[in-house]
Amino acid sequence: MTPADSRRTPDDDETRLIRQAQEGDRSAFARVVADYYDRLYRWLFQLTRDVHQAEDLTQETLLKAFAGLRRFRAGSNFRAWLFRIAHNCFITQRRGVRRRETLPEDLATAEEGPVEKTLQAEWQGLLDEAVARLKELHAAYRDDYRAYYERFAGPDSPPMRGADPAIVLVPGVGMFSFG
Repeated sequence: MTPADSRRTPDDDETRLIRQAQEGDRSAFARVVADYYDRLYRWLFQLTRDVHQAEDLTQETLLKAFAGLRRFRAGSNFRAWLFRIAHNCFITQRRGVRRRETLPEDLATAEEGPVEKTLQAEWQGLLDEAVARLKELHAAYRDDYRAYYERFAGPDSPPMRGADPAIVLVPGVGMFSFG
């Protein structure tokens, strides 16, 4: 070990790695960031109180730091620069959340497109066919079946596939069975 090596400080190593990273050495940037990753994540977690948001913000911070590394002045406080980027990412994220939260609850939905209209028409046709098959049942049960189909039956339900419904009043089995 030379006398110069014994006088070298961690800040000197960081400055050297930052210069290498500014010249395009990604592994140098990774080594610099490795020293700050846990502290950065913990700080962002304290701000967000959400693991996923803290992870996302940490990654976004590191990406922005890497993209803007050439603008970093060597010899400046890298930690302060990195945490300022993180703070700005956090503020930007919070503004976005607030904007989304202020949308009116009764915001009108977009009109149905042609696909939705076609699917709705097909579904209505299947429902009408199932109700038509019910006409052979006693009139007292038709309204119950129609209400049941409208609420619970899906395109893959037996009556929608053409099976004739039959009423089964067996306790524990349920009111509806399809044969």
